[in-house]
This record gives sequence, C-alpha cells and structure tokens, in this order.
Amino acid sequence: MATKPAKTKKTAAAKSAKPEGSRYQTPALEKGLDILELLSLETKGMAPKSIAAKMGRSVNEIFRMLICLEEREYIFRENDSDVFTLTLKLFELGLRNPPTKRLVEASADALFDLGQKVRQSCHVAIHSGGNVMVVAQQNSPEPMFFTVSLGTLVPLQKAVSGVVLLAYQSAETREHWLSQTKATRAELAYLKKSWPTALKDGFFTQESKTMLGVTELAFPIFGHTGNAVATVSVPISGTVSGKSAIEDHLQAAREAALRISRQIGWHGESAASQT
Repeated sequence: MATKPAKTKKTAAAKSAKPEGSRYQTPALEKGLDILELLSLETKGMAPKSIAAKMGRSVNEIFRMLICLEEREYIFRENDSDVFTLTLKLFELGLRNPPTKRLVEASADALFDLGQKVRQSCHVAIHSGGNVMVVAQQNSPEPMFFTVSLGTLVPLQKAVSGVVLLAYQSAETREHWLSQTKATRAELAYLKKSWPTALKDGFFTQESKTMLGVTELAFPIFGHTGNAVATVSVPISGTVSGKSAIEDHLQAAREAALRISRQIGWHGESAASQT
C-alpha cells in the first residue's frame, strides 16, 4: 500500500513568510508565493530539491506548483536542466499597472533629452517594499559610461532616491516604508538628517553607497497629490568635475523631473522648481 511522503518540518524562514493573524487559510497560494519570493533571492536559480529544503517541504508537495508556475511563465528552466529561475513576468505585470505605466511612458522623452544634455546615464525610480526600484532608464550617449539596469532594486536607505522619496511623504508613510527596510540605527539617523536638506533644496546629492567614485543626485517627481511618486536620478561618474559641470547636471535633472511631474498630473509649484 502506497504511503504519503513524510512532511518535512518547516524552517523558521518559511514560517516567517506568512503574516501573523491571517484571516483565511490559502495553502496553495501561499506555497506558490513562497516559491516566487525564494527564487527572487537566487540569481542562479534553484533545483526542486533545494527549493523544497528551503521551504521546509517535500519535493512532492511543491512539484505541481512548480509546473503550474512554469506553464504560466513566472519561472523558467533550460531544456535539459532542473534548475528553475524567476522570469521577468512579475516585473512586467507591475509595469502594466496604470499609474506605473503612465509614469514610464511620461519618462521616456524626458530621460532621453536629459541623457543627451548631461552625457550620463539616468533613470526613474519608485518605492517598492522598502527598496528603490528602477522602472525607466536611459543610457549615456557616450561610448563608455556607468549605468543602473532596469528593474534594479536598492535598499531605500542606500539610495539617493530613497532620501528624496522619503522627504516628500507624510510622517505615517515614512514610518511604514522604513519598517519594511533593514536599516541600521546609523542609516536611519542619516536619512532623518538628510530629509530637511532635500526638502529645502528640492533635490539631494550624495556619494554612492554602492559604487566607488560615483556621485548620485535625485529630484522628486510629483503626483497629483503633491507627494513624490518617483525620482529622476543621475549617477555621475568620476570623469565629471567642476562646479559648473555639476550645476549643469542639476539644472537638466530639475527640468526633467518637473516635465515628468506635469505630464502625470502635477500642476502645482514643486520644490524642485524653486531651487
């Protein structure tokens, strides 16, 4: 007589993925979401056995869910491989969301013009679960340049865009966003010290916390409510020097941010236009 496979004891990580006090039990959905969240952390992908071990389940428990996610194109594997990787479908779905889609469409021409003016790469970023995510990007027209890839996620506390996005939110929103990060006390202190500067100047600059020799600047993109819904950011490589060159970058980025803000419905006088 066939016996059911023994259930593996769930790991602490698997247990913590489920919010406490859930009103409804949806084990199949939770299993699929656990797989997607796990694969999002593994750039080289994972085999079913490794996925099951990380989730504290047996391979039999997750096999049908893996096949379903593969058929729906959320995950992918090479023909002769059993290693699953995450596709870009979730990212693409996010970009289809009307507000984000409108932002991306409004950013295209402004970013192109900005890149031509400053001869640097530039991008638009939004808040996403305690991170800053790049949703639109334009490469520098120069043959050699530094760039940030589309879809890149950077912890809120480590990005210049994080300072600017937080500065132009309500106190409640700031606290909520910060609760989603793993910021240290020192990082939190830096953010709180930086907000007044970003609000006063209408932008913020800092040495990159993730790349040596790069200075980052960011301006807020305002939605119709007046809060920052995104930022225009320019990572300036060490090849750019001199006060006048930096001022030119600031003016061009300021104009791009204001242009995008107006295209997505902001009709007020933004702080970015007052500096």
